[in-house]
Amino acid sequence: MPSPLAHTVTGVALAYLHPDTPRNPIAARLFWQIVGIMALSNLADLDFLIQLVASRRIHHTFTHSLVFTLAVCTLIAFLIKWIARGRFGTAFSISFLTYGSHVLLDMIGGGAGVLLWWPFSYEAVRAPLQIFPNVNHSEGLIDASHLTFLAFESVYAGAVAILAILGKRIMTAGR
Repeated sequence: MPSPLAHTVTGVALAYLHPDTPRNPIAARLFWQIVGIMALSNLADLDFLIQLVASRRIHHTFTHSLVFTLAVCTLIAFLIKWIARGRFGTAFSISFLTYGSHVLLDMIGGGAGVLLWWPFSYEAVRAPLQIFPNVNHSEGLIDASHLTFLAFESVYAGAVAILAILGKRIMTAGR
C-alpha cells in the first residue's frame, strides 16, 4: 500500500504537469496552494482517522470512491472559483488528478482494493497488477522487513519527480 510520500509526490507531479500550471510553480504559486495540493493528495485517507475514532473498519471505503472523488473535486473547484476567483475547470481537473491519483495508487498498491463504485457496489476493486510491496504493520514501526518498502518508495518518488520535471520541459519547450 502506498505511503503518504508516494501519494504526495504523485499528486504534486500530476498538478505540476497540468497544462495550466506554470513551468516554475514554486515562484508562481503561493505556499498555501502547494500545501493544498499536498493535502488533497492524501485527503482520501481521512477515513483512516475516522476509523481510529469510530473503531470500525472503513479505510479504503467511501473516501476512495468515484462518487466521493467527484464530490470533493467539485466542492474544491467551486471554492477556488468563489474565493480565489480561479477557473472552475482548471481547479476541478487539477483536483481530480490529485485526489484521483490517490485512489488509483491504492488500487495498484498491494492492498485489498477500494470501494470505487460506492454507494452502488460494496465490492472492493483491485487492479490485477499490484506494484507497491506490502508492509507488515504487525511488525511495528521499526523493522528490517520495511526496508524493501522504503527502498521501493524512495525509488518511486525520485522517478516520479524526475519524470514530472522532464515532462513539463517537453510540454513547455515550444512556448
